[in-house]
Amino acid sequence: MSLPYIENPALPELKFIDVCPGIQFAVVRINSSYWPQVSFFSGDQYLLLNYCIEGRCEVELDDRTNLCLSSGDLCLCTSRHVSKPFYFPSDYYVGIELSLDRKYFEEGNVILLGTPLDVVQSITDKYHLQERTYAGAASAELKSIITQIFSSALCDDILFLKLEILRLLITLEARDQLSSGLMRTAYPKSKAKIVHEVCKIISEDLSVHIPLSDLAKQFEISEGSLKNIFRSVCGQSYSDYVRTLRIKAAMTELSSTDKSIAEIAVSVGYENQSKFASAFKRINGITPLEYRHLHSRER
Repeated sequence: MSLPYIENPALPELKFIDVCPGIQFAVVRINSSYWPQVSFFSGDQYLLLNYCIEGRCEVELDDRTNLCLSSGDLCLCTSRHVSKPFYFPSDYYVGIELSLDRKYFEEGNVILLGTPLDVVQSITDKYHLQERTYAGAASAELKSIITQIFSSALCDDILFLKLEILRLLITLEARDQLSSGLMRTAYPKSKAKIVHEVCKIISEDLSVHIPLSDLAKQFEISEGSLKNIFRSVCGQSYSDYVRTLRIKAAMTELSSTDKSIAEIAVSVGYENQSKFASAFKRINGITPLEYRHLHSRER
């Protein structure tokens, strides 16, 4: 399910909804690698829930580790644990953020659909959020609820949205939803920085083939370690990442230039048009020529 069209895809699309005093909700779509805010809600007194629907999201925590979420991952944290802005390794992200204001909850002022809520402290205690950020693959039950939340937000069905948010909070409080499938994906900031530099080097000239072993030597890290960290940060292997990057670049060239397919193949690192066409069709389901015909009307 996609969010509504936005004229400038470089800008974030944020859909904010005040659920009730003390609870705010946002649907987020990002088409860039960076978002300059620490959270979509300001202040340091929040309990935050982030869920990744598509793409990947990376954020630096206050212990100087980096945490990366991919599709189906849920993150629970207090806003004081998130110290730096968001980074999106795949240049694309769709997710939701739910913000619970501690002040309102402590004062007993949160009432959702006639139900007084006092869940912030119990959720904080259950998942030990004062000491850590809790992240992992959401349970099937949580995924089902969040899917309903996302759908109702897109359809502006506010009553159903509130009902599902109420169900989500009660479920988190009542049953341990994460520990059995905990999948921490935090790693040192220094290692994440290496991967970001590697991605930058790759993208500078896609016609050049750079073995992972050469990059490992350049950054004085073992090839095996770089391979593992790269997958953690980018969500795919080095070779898959490079292939995807090349095909995306080729798609842009096909739809925006009159270069021949053979020229485009060479410019994105394929030695011949046949191998390029095969790789392109494997990812897109159609040939480069078919893709050009489909998108030529957009020019």
